[in-house]
Formats: sequence, C-alpha cells, structure tokens
Amino acid sequence: MKKRYKILTLLPIFASVLSFGQPIPNGDFETWVSVDSQETLRDWDYFEGFLGLDASVAKSTDKVSGNFAAKVQNTFLDFGTFSDTIGGFLSTQFPATSKPKYFNGYYKANMVGNDVAQIGFGYKDSTTTYLLAYFYVYASTSEFVSFSEEIDYFNTNVPTDSFSVMVFSTSASLTASNKPNTQTWLIVDNFSLSDEPLSVENIDYSLVGNLGPNPSAGNVSLTLPQTSSEVQVDIRDLEGATVYSTTTYTANSGLQMDLKHLPKGIYQLLATSGGRSFRRKLILQ
Repeated sequence: MKKRYKILTLLPIFASVLSFGQPIPNGDFETWVSVDSQETLRDWDYFEGFLGLDASVAKSTDKVSGNFAAKVQNTFLDFGTFSDTIGGFLSTQFPATSKPKYFNGYYKANMVGNDVAQIGFGYKDSTTTYLLAYFYVYASTSEFVSFSEEIDYFNTNVPTDSFSVMVFSTSASLTASNKPNTQTWLIVDNFSLSDEPLSVENIDYSLVGNLGPNPSAGNVSLTLPQTSSEVQVDIRDLEGATVYSTTTYTANSGLQMDLKHLPKGIYQLLATSGGRSFRRKLILQ
C-alpha cells in the first residue's frame, strides 16, 4: 500500500486537495459529551476508566484544526494485588454507503520503549475485522504528521456493509519483558475518507526498493539501497498480526526470505531503516 505523509508546518486547506467521500462519524474528534462528570468522545468506543483508573482516550487541545483532538494512551491498572499496563485503543464502526479510495488523517506520537502504535481502516463481518488500509507508528514526532493510505479492496466480493476505524497506542505483545509503557501516547485528528489522496504533493517514496517475485509461491527477495543502519523487516497479515520478522544489514545485496510456511493470502511488508520505510503489499499464492 502506498503511504503519503507530511510534517505539518501550516494548517492545510483541505477543500483544495480532497474530494471527500463518506464521512467518518465524529472523525474530527470535536464532539465530546459529559457522562458522570467525565468527558466522553461521542461515536467512538474505548476503555473509559472506572474506580479512579484513567481512560484510554482523553480530550486533547493539541490539535490540527478545530478545538480538540483525541489522545490515545496506555493505561496503568492498579487493583492492589494485581497491576498491569494495557495499550490504549479507540475504535468506531459505521454503515458503509460507498467505496472510498483513501483513508486520511493526522497523528502526533510519543513512542517509548518497544511500543509501536497502529492506525487502521477496514470492514467487519460477523466474526472478523479485515484491515484494508493500515500502518504502524514506530517513532515519536514533534509535529503532527498527515497520512493518506490507499484502501485495498483485495477481494471485490467481500461484503462492505460496515466500515471500522481502529487506533492502538501500542500493538506490542503483552509479555513479561515487553510491557506497554505508561508514557506512550498517540494524538489523532481529522480522520476522513476520500477518492483522492490527501495531497499529491505529499508523496514520499522513502526507501526505494524491490520486492519480488510478487505474487510469490513463497521464496521472496527484498532489495533496498545501501544503508549503514540495520533494516527491520516485518510482514503482517490482514488482521495486523506479525507473521514474519527479521533484522538485517545486508539490504544492498538482497534479503532472501522463505515464506512457504505462511498460508496463501495477502500480507503487508514493512522494511524500516534510519527512520525511513519501504512498504509493499505481498501476495502469496
């Protein structure tokens, strides 16, 4: 999937660059209501906190435009004899009335330790959520970053009765040595759907590489430009689960990957090095 992003220095004029599609309910995060003396974000689901515990989402005045944005944050749970830190989440589901081509928005991140945030758009059937456009946030940002993810309707026969949007402040596995950090947060603002990318001037090809053959029967080669930094390569399925991960310094000569153990299907490959990334859809058949 192609990702387009830009560090914000000026407030963008959306109307001049976007052909807006179906609206995302409260996608500008402006509408908050007071419930039991607590500000609650309308039309979105998240851990709202109880017994003095912090909610996983808070109103933020650090925003792109308007008055507010949503801050998704990891939450420390303390029940006396049991305590733990959980990753923050924010999600919404709404009827699908069109087939938009791009999922757009803005984020600002404070990533601590091994935490990796995730933002995704998909559709949901009775049992499973399938991600059609998604990406991961590995590093902190000092400014808001815009994104415009191309929506991949990988199967034209799938039902699109309802869409869903998901934000996770961390998607790290909950293990004894890899707990979410309480200082990690992700602020999101101005989510939208459109038939055009956020701005044609925002295209950033980042690392230019080659992945092939694609489609593949399982033996895949990844070639990237020479880099002095290590290259982290992750492959994720359509539900966002990491199914293959490796670190290499041999990007210039090519990384050979044997993926024959993975089920046939569509995956996303992400290679990251020195703050830049290479992203491709990978089809195994």
